[in-house]
Amino acid sequence: MSQFVAVIDPPEALTTQSVSGTLWSRSSSISCRVHAVNRTPTVNTVVISCLGDVGVAVDRRYQITGVVEGGAADKSGRLRVGDILLRVNGTCTAALEYERIVSLLRSVDGILELKIMASHGSSADTAGDESNEGAVPQANLSPQTGELQPSGTDHKKGLRKLRAVEFDLPSPTSGIQSNGMCVQTSRSHSKITRRAQSIAVDGRPGSTMLRRSFVQLRNWQSDKRFTDTLHCRQQTVQESYCHRSQCQGSIMYPVGAELKSVPGDVRHKEEVVEQAEAFLNEYYESLKKRTDSQSQKKKLEEQQARRMKEVVAQVEMTGTYDMDEKELVFGAKLAWRNSPRCIGRIQWNRLQVFDCRHITTGKEMEAAIRHHIKFATNEGNLRSAMTVFPQRTGKRDDYRIWSPQFFRYAGYKMEDGSVLGDSADVELTERCVELGWNPPKEKGQFDLLPLVVHAANEPPRYFDVSDLLLEVNFKHPDFQWFEELDLKWYSLPAVSNMMLDVGGIQFTAAPFNGWYMGPEIAARNFGDSYRYNLLPVVAERMGLDTSNNASLWKDRAMIELNVAVLHSFKEAQITISDHHSAAESFMQHIEKEMTLRGGCPSDWVWIVPPISGSATPVFHQEMLNYKLKPSFEYQEPAWLAKRLSDKDDPQAAVSRRSSKLTLASAARVVMMSMSMFSPHLMKRAKATVLYATETGKSERYSRDVANLFSHAFAVKVKCMEDFVFSDIEYEQLLLVITSTFGNGDPPDNGESFGRQLYQMRNPPDDSRGRRKVSSGIHLGFTSTDNDNKDDSQPLANVRFSVFGLGSRAYPNFCAFARSVDKLLGELGGERIYENGQGDELCGQEESFRKWVISCYEAACKTFCVDANLKDFSDALATSSKEWQPDRFRVTVRSKGEVEEMNVCKCLSDLHKKTVFPCRLISRTNLQSENSPRATILIQLDTQGESQLAHEPGDHLGIFAQNQPSLVNQLIKKLDGAPHADEPLVIEFKVPVKDHEEWKLFDRLPSCTLRQAFSQYLDITTTPSPQFLAVLASQATDPDEGAHLLELSKGMTTYEDWKFDKCPNICEVLDQFPSLKVPASLLLSQLPLLQSRYYSISSSKSYVDGEIHCTVAVVSFRTRSGNGPLHHGVCSSWLNRITKSAVIPCFVRRAASFYLPEDRQAPVIMVGPGTGIAPFRSFWQHQKFTMHQPQFAIAANGDIPEVQCNTVEEAGQAVKHWDMALFFGCRHPDLDHIYKEEVAELVQEGVLSKAFCAYSRDPNQPKQYVQDQLKREADYIIQKLLKESGHLYVCGDVSMAADVTKTIQGVFREQAGMSDDQARSAVEKMRADGFYHEDIFGVTLRTAEVTDRVRNAARKAWNIIVQSQEDVSKTLVPTPLMTQNKKETMKKKLKLEAGTSETAKSRLRLPTRRTPSVRTDDVATKQELQFLREEPGPS
Repeated sequence: MSQFVAVIDPPEALTTQSVSGTLWSRSSSISCRVHAVNRTPTVNTVVISCLGDVGVAVDRRYQITGVVEGGAADKSGRLRVGDILLRVNGTCTAALEYERIVSLLRSVDGILELKIMASHGSSADTAGDESNEGAVPQANLSPQTGELQPSGTDHKKGLRKLRAVEFDLPSPTSGIQSNGMCVQTSRSHSKITRRAQSIAVDGRPGSTMLRRSFVQLRNWQSDKRFTDTLHCRQQTVQESYCHRSQCQGSIMYPVGAELKSVPGDVRHKEEVVEQAEAFLNEYYESLKKRTDSQSQKKKLEEQQARRMKEVVAQVEMTGTYDMDEKELVFGAKLAWRNSPRCIGRIQWNRLQVFDCRHITTGKEMEAAIRHHIKFATNEGNLRSAMTVFPQRTGKRDDYRIWSPQFFRYAGYKMEDGSVLGDSADVELTERCVELGWNPPKEKGQFDLLPLVVHAANEPPRYFDVSDLLLEVNFKHPDFQWFEELDLKWYSLPAVSNMMLDVGGIQFTAAPFNGWYMGPEIAARNFGDSYRYNLLPVVAERMGLDTSNNASLWKDRAMIELNVAVLHSFKEAQITISDHHSAAESFMQHIEKEMTLRGGCPSDWVWIVPPISGSATPVFHQEMLNYKLKPSFEYQEPAWLAKRLSDKDDPQAAVSRRSSKLTLASAARVVMMSMSMFSPHLMKRAKATVLYATETGKSERYSRDVANLFSHAFAVKVKCMEDFVFSDIEYEQLLLVITSTFGNGDPPDNGESFGRQLYQMRNPPDDSRGRRKVSSGIHLGFTSTDNDNKDDSQPLANVRFSVFGLGSRAYPNFCAFARSVDKLLGELGGERIYENGQGDELCGQEESFRKWVISCYEAACKTFCVDANLKDFSDALATSSKEWQPDRFRVTVRSKGEVEEMNVCKCLSDLHKKTVFPCRLISRTNLQSENSPRATILIQLDTQGESQLAHEPGDHLGIFAQNQPSLVNQLIKKLDGAPHADEPLVIEFKVPVKDHEEWKLFDRLPSCTLRQAFSQYLDITTTPSPQFLAVLASQATDPDEGAHLLELSKGMTTYEDWKFDKCPNICEVLDQFPSLKVPASLLLSQLPLLQSRYYSISSSKSYVDGEIHCTVAVVSFRTRSGNGPLHHGVCSSWLNRITKSAVIPCFVRRAASFYLPEDRQAPVIMVGPGTGIAPFRSFWQHQKFTMHQPQFAIAANGDIPEVQCNTVEEAGQAVKHWDMALFFGCRHPDLDHIYKEEVAELVQEGVLSKAFCAYSRDPNQPKQYVQDQLKREADYIIQKLLKESGHLYVCGDVSMAADVTKTIQGVFREQAGMSDDQARSAVEKMRADGFYHEDIFGVTLRTAEVTDRVRNAARKAWNIIVQSQEDVSKTLVPTPLMTQNKKETMKKKLKLEAGTSETAKSRLRLPTRRTPSVRTDDVATKQELQFLREEPGPS
């Protein structure tokens, strides 16, 4: 049963994306069922199955938009996408309404007569144009036979004609054929007229006729069929070399295909502009496919328009233009993708392009080629690469490489006419001798030729490449005598004499390489009679009868040659493919290309391997051979090319050939070539360091990485939110350092990058409608479950490594980093080193050091950079010691010189986010006066700021101030500090030409010392190892300095010191009294004071203009209660400020913690302690909608038409959530916050149920929310499983993990699930957006719990260290062992050691960040949120 597509008009007729039912019924023999709906702004179609149909799709303009596989139109190949449907059975379609079109299309009875007009991309509206219609023939389409035949005799054998169309585009030359039409051109620079001539549909192209029909290609082995549409809709189809009466498909160099390389004969400007426009269209279309954001697409269109104007202007001035590097990389890859004669194109996206257009001399060409060879050879693990030298300009000689490949063997013509060596290189060998090359005294059949290069306006020069040669000596697995033949071949096939033609620009020197397919060496190089002609030699040694062809001695000898080649390459661990595997991969490539772009130009004569042809699948596959731009073009030999300099001196070419280098000159060439690979002659490989952070630690690590990698790479550091994502596929080396917050969420500034990366991996399926990006996007290990994955590997050229920061106290440790690592790998990126992870509980600094050193070593090896690891390690140890006393100073300013400070503006500039002032309305202690602790409700006035609008579930970020007593204590400890309340600025010394100047260090705004320590700098966090290293330089006591240096190593000593004492900066200065710390050191080196996040506890609808927050006030003593008293920064500040005080804040969205859109869905809220905070906003929102009838919301989300005047009437008209609350606290009389409010809500019906568990009630056993959930197991099953309810969990990480286990247990015991089924059910709830978590750090825990978690983390760290040592002992790398093989062994050993990551945790990327610390306080040995009151990493 085939399919038919009918027009739906008006668009409102479609309300869903998939419906089912009978659309119309003509009789009992025809029934139709709707399968899917495709809705776009201009096309509204529905796909229908019917018993007899035509099988085409038409849109509202009656244009064919699709040809259904298997239908009559598909079988005929005569109807195409874009054709205009003018008449159906003689009836003009121009003025017909929907019902009439349906009536016509359903009336298929034997023969359906269609009148169509072929579309060629004209912008003119031709539907219903009777003046055009008369020139278009009718055709009969039979659903039974699928044949298209002219319906009359007056239509000139089915030819379709088009009226003349004018385009404001430049054009190539007069009369050439392009894109399926004959183009008549004028020489005008501003306007080119194209006239479409007759276009044949009978498959017989002539000088003025080209077939544009889709071509169906059949595989005669599987009977699978493809329809090639690329050749008739691609703008860059080139003229075919075949003619009506002859085919040149089997000619090595078709007539006209070999270009005459005359540097002065460049393209006309019009042709350059036309090809540039077609190329840029394709380039920007590829960028648009990477995003489904309409605003981003619009920006790309504007960018394309600007770029095209630049190109036109440059061409008008110079006759050519300069591509940017991204365009060049895209064009080079596309040229390989378009190459019809290459069987290995499936790797096209992995091509590494080296942009060497800056090169001007032959020496620099040599250095670039040497780098290319070293990179591509890669110790035998060959990599595809291309090096692009300067383009042809017409104003200088071309850059050329004389040798057809980087490595060639000499061919010596002997006196008897025979050839010793490679017969194909006889002429090249003679040219090398003319240039001064001296062959070995004892000539052999495998003498390596030098590589000859020719830079513009320089004489050609040669250099030796034997030091870079990786040869394979051949032997046979069965024939011992084979080694006696002394056969060998070079491993790297690098074609160097072809031209890269892209975007109208000709790159005459663009060498590229892949790797060998076995028969290329065995069957062609060794087997061809005009090459080495080894078949008789091998047959004779095999004892075969060579006198009789019927003995198949040639076939048998050739097979054994292939066996020897494959065996020898694999034994040497050098990349090669056999012809069967290559053919199978090419079939996969065809299928991908047909899916991705509707065609794959292929030359069957070249694609089918030279041996075992019919045994490979490509032999049985029909192929369509056509040429697309960009492309690789043949060139005549470089020594025959005319040079511009020869115009003035006719004897120049002759004298150039006859001249020979002297012995001294040759010696200089050889000596220079041995030392040519120097960094200053080559552009450094580019490295980008991306970071995402909330607290600044990832950024600090990224800066360290950038400083270290700058020893060998050109490095730039970018925050993820500032990174242009469309550039990611053009990155060479990508290093990602990111933290993870909450339940596996990315930091704020990493969310956009993560989402775009996910969308690149899981693009929308246009056939099923655009995917709606919602809070339910899932990352990491669940991403592979998506049926619409992008397997094109757009990041195949990117090398990467990822380091994650987090805490193992969280269930999804380093989840975001692991997700990014996994997605980059799935998108084709090459992981140069495994994902590093730094656990804040133990060994984070040491983990980072090991990762960065190993990553640097791997990067240098990958990019063939000679690096001194000792220098790198030394630099790593001193990377943070940038501060020097004579480089920074504090300058006091008068009050008149300093503008009055606006705190919110300064914070906005400092943290790159807009901060708004709120004012404190009230502060209420929610706990009993008898409680030793305090939880406060703060009410803030937003002062009418619209950007502080929020939804239930959102978070409020607050910038607090440090404790005044701590600030005063720190100021007193400074050495030579200015007055605390005098305005000051920081300055640093920079070199300027021959002297140094003091420049403003604008890290902080102009402020007083007191303001800096109070509002901008973090003085409570335990100093980092890098900061301690700086302090060590200021110690006057050698013992203290040595102690600080030991701590600065970040090893176990530092970890124990940090966790035991948890010291702030003042306590560090007390512990090391000899420190003389100037103000400039702290002002320039202390980390910034970060914002603290709280779930908003109010609904904007219920209390408009206000924001409420529930805050636990924390004070605690370190060292198990025996240390100094510490205060939470933000909670203590909020507890001491006065009414109307300004509170700098901002709203952070938490879309994945929003109430469900379906108001009939049950909502279960679980939140002990301050975990109840977001649920107060939930019930306020519910109460508002229930008690405000004029704002009543119907079940479908619309405003009801019925007017409700009472609550009772509103209750009947409104659907509201069935809310249940599970709350837990210590004591019912001490800390049961919102107790009365909740009871009132239950009475009003806002909450259907409320449960409370008390863990310190002396009158009952200890209970937690988990116990309440178990007790109400039947209710949980009813609401979550039977009624598809939503579960919301808010609290610390330990509680959240316990709740998850409890829910799984309820599913297991009450629903009869197995352990695996229960886990899967919970994971599915998370994946489908029914299980919502808002997790913050473990707080207010006993020393026992803290020690247990940290000891577990330390144990895990020790196991990891031990396993790495075992790996290093186990790995005994051979010279040819690759990094990938080492990584595989490491992973295997890690798994065996039981130290694999907690990778089975579900990873997800919501559109928000969870607030990581509800209590906002520092965790100590009694609190796992140990560093400071900050978003806790996971």
